[in-house]
Amino acid sequence: ERYWPVPAERGSPNGFHDCVRSSDYPDNYAEPHDPPMLFDTRAECCAAYPCARPERYWPVPAERGSPNGFHDCVRSSDYPDNYAEPHDPPMLFDTRAECCAAYPCARPERYWPVP
Repeated sequence: ERYWPVPAERGSPNGFHDCVRSSDYPDNYAEPHDPPMLFDTRAECCAAYPCARPERYWPVPAERGSPNGFHDCVRSSDYPDNYAEPHDPPMLFDTRAECCAAYPCARPERYWPVP
């Protein structure tokens, strides 16, 4: 198994969107290329073929007045770079529920009848 760039959907400026580890790469990837197509680490692969960051849930900084400093958890790949570093609690999550458990989310606005 090696890391290799996975072809992207149309619109990717470099023609690739991520580097994965598997042995299912195209046969011609084993041939000499410049830059190479097979790597020992994801970091090496992404250095040669910039990877898109995966979408994850992350806490969005709140406006002033939030007791925990966050007001919601959103899903996008626009999170700050340092959110991918180790934190306790983590800053990136697979689900909104996990994110909101670590960083209590604001309750959604609701309408109710006024007597």
